[in-house]
Amino acid sequence: MKWIDYMFCANQCYARVRNGEELVRQVKEELGIEINIIDGHLEAELINKAIASYLYDETYLHIDVGGGSTELNLFAKGKKIKPFVQSWIRSHS
Repeated sequence: MKWIDYMFCANQCYARVRNGEELVRQVKEELGIEINIIDGHLEAELINKAIASYLYDETYLHIDVGGGSTELNLFAKGKKIKPFVQSWIRSHS
């Protein structure tokens, strides 16, 4: 497999925590790696693109368990048919 492009991402938890931006800045300074803080929609889109090429021959149920949500997505012949169930759980601490 040949790499075409890459990006380093942090999910929206980094946007919500007090030191998320500081951590991103520190990684950039110390390692030279730029981390993009992305929202949940882009995160789901990137995950779906990454796995779709492996789900080409049958129908699959993909369960994406995240820190704040769980999504069930139905794939048929490599294409996402629809989000099946989506539930959000938030901590109010």
